[in-house]
Amino acid sequence: MSEVELRSHSGSGWLVGACGVVALILGLADRNSALIALGLVLIAAVVALFVLLRRSFQGIRIERTVAESAYEGDRVDVDITVSNDSAVPVFFPYVEEKFHPEVHSQRRLLFPGHMQPGESVQLPYVGNCVAPRGVYGVGPAALTISDPFGLFRRSTSNTSAGGIKVYPPLMDSDIREQIGYFVATLSEQEGTIGRGRSDEFFKVREYVPGDSHRMIHWRLTAHLGFPVVREYARTSGGGVTVFLDAHRDSLVGIGRNSSFESAVKIVAGVAERTLARGRPVQLFSAGTKDRDVLQTVSNSLEYRRLLDSLLYMETDRHRRPFLDLLARSVPRVTKETTIVVTVSPYLYEDPDLAQRLVAWKSGGHQVFALVFGEFVDARGRRNEENLAAAQSFTRRSMARGIDTILFSCGARMRTLDHVPGQSSRRGRRSR
Repeated sequence: MSEVELRSHSGSGWLVGACGVVALILGLADRNSALIALGLVLIAAVVALFVLLRRSFQGIRIERTVAESAYEGDRVDVDITVSNDSAVPVFFPYVEEKFHPEVHSQRRLLFPGHMQPGESVQLPYVGNCVAPRGVYGVGPAALTISDPFGLFRRSTSNTSAGGIKVYPPLMDSDIREQIGYFVATLSEQEGTIGRGRSDEFFKVREYVPGDSHRMIHWRLTAHLGFPVVREYARTSGGGVTVFLDAHRDSLVGIGRNSSFESAVKIVAGVAERTLARGRPVQLFSAGTKDRDVLQTVSNSLEYRRLLDSLLYMETDRHRRPFLDLLARSVPRVTKETTIVVTVSPYLYEDPDLAQRLVAWKSGGHQVFALVFGEFVDARGRRNEENLAAAQSFTRRSMARGIDTILFSCGARMRTLDHVPGQSSRRGRRSR
């Protein structure tokens, strides 16, 4: 706690003391014992109350308990504990604190009455994380106490301001459906990628020459009268690999509905769903100078590390080109992984991007292209030129077997079309 400081708005005690001094002077001048007594009483009372208030401040402690992190839109419980370790009571304490994720709103927490020596009180409140992803301060907390008659007030600030990480929301209403579709498609691809050997039963089928005798389902064979074998799903070993374009040229729109903020929400949601299914996640993003962002998490316990990487990530024109990142990362992409690439308008016509996506597809990877663009304005009117360019990219990707999802950014983020890679040749209108 910082040093106790007397503020200018410390109450009317000094005015009462000044009245006592005036009464004492007038009483001495007029030899009026009543005025002298009144002056002495007022002065003594003011001095006594001031000393009492000063002593009570020497043992006051403030402690704050708040979660280290939350998601955008969450309600966070904050507990302020005020302890009176002094030998005298503390009267009418209240605490003022700023919870910055609420866009710098200030809370005033009141405690009616007084605190006895050795007593502790909790002053809880609930903060709303309405600010977008980022790291925000909590505090500092300012404690104010008074004397029993309210003549003096003293305030001090708790210098140990805390902080809270606000992560992007996992289940944004505009992308919930597409994240669910992506995870369902991923699960289908993993379950039907071919015959193999794992602990996950897939199906039974009739025996064909070359099948291992260890795979025969003897009980069902005896019941049906012909040999039947068990077949197990060969699971994908690489999980999901996400390439997030953070170059300044990729930014479409501004604020929370920009393409980059939308992509961060999608990456966070897809990673959470994927890890919950026991699949690892890789995150690649181009960095500045000679360093790229690479984060690999293999289970839900490590998920916060990936969120921390997304938390500090912003678009920057000094980041190395996104296509160079794709080329550099080829040796680090695990086999049979599902690859997710964010695509912005400046890459629609780039042949190197198409070549890289096709190469991954030919190598046995399932490839998703998340295509962002400003297709709809704030009034809901379509930008036909931008939409036509994105749909042209989608058709070319579809012909190459690339799953494609379109997201409109700039006004209110929404999904427009999904184009399955091989299972269908027609786009599905979701809005």
